[in-house]
Amino acid sequence: MVNGNADAHVENVKCENLQVDEAIGTVDIVGYTTIDANIILGMGTINAEGKITGNVDALCSVGTLNVKLADAESDHDYLINTSFGKINIGNTSYGMMSEKKIINATYSKFDLECVAGQIYFEFEKD
Repeated sequence: MVNGNADAHVENVKCENLQVDEAIGTVDIVGYTTIDANIILGMGTINAEGKITGNVDALCSVGTLNVKLADAESDHDYLINTSFGKINIGNTSYGMMSEKKIINATYSKFDLECVAGQIYFEFEKD
């Protein structure tokens, strides 16, 4: 778990539930493997690179969440909600006031909400 108002760098984390709660500052998480992830981001930046096999619950207020995953975009289902922010899933962008459900018939559900910030999900396999 990463929690705070400052900068942090974490490497090679293996856990069942990755929890990140960042108000301000920058958090870099490299080489993680988790089943589920809960991410709350205020005004800071989170850069995460690793593998998530289960569910994600992410809320981004006005910060930037950058996630690079070792699998494919089609390995997950998505529930996307934006107010004034932007969410990118692979090469597809969802802008202001978007609500979208993407079903790929998987057991991995990503619930992504962006108020006024930016969320980017990039995949190594496409």
